[in-house]
Amino acid sequence: MPLIRTVDNLIRTVDNLIRTVDNLIRTFDKLIRTTDKLIRTTDKLIQTTDKLIQTTDKLIQTTDKLIQTTDKLIQTTDKLIQTTDKLIQTTDKLIQTTDKLIQTTDKLIQTTDKLIQTTDKLIQTTDKLIQTTDKLIQTTDKLIQTTDKLIRTL
Repeated sequence: MPLIRTVDNLIRTVDNLIRTVDNLIRTFDKLIRTTDKLIRTTDKLIQTTDKLIQTTDKLIQTTDKLIQTTDKLIQTTDKLIQTTDKLIQTTDKLIQTTDKLIQTTDKLIQTTDKLIQTTDKLIQTTDKLIQTTDKLIQTTDKLIQTTDKLIRTL
């Protein structure tokens, strides 16, 4: 009779082990899905960064144009005395362009802030994923130790 109880106990233990392994498989599947989501999010971050680079390039081009316009203004200083009205109009345009540049720069700052926030969230999510994976590894190690003890007992 003790042998039958031992075999019954072994069967229950093996059944429990199977359930635990099934749970582990489901957990791994969830981890895979979460990792896929992380990859998609990272791809979106890359796209956003590419857009930021394009916007920055456009800002550089606009700034170069502003520099060229300013150089022309310096070259025409002699004409300034004769064309005061024209200068006022050009200066107004420069102010408008500068305002647009300021607005564009503000948008760039906002975009950069959003990128920083998104990156921080990604870091936090990755940290959580690492913690969860560490816990899973610890639990799996405990399962292995328990199984080893069971095997040694048999």
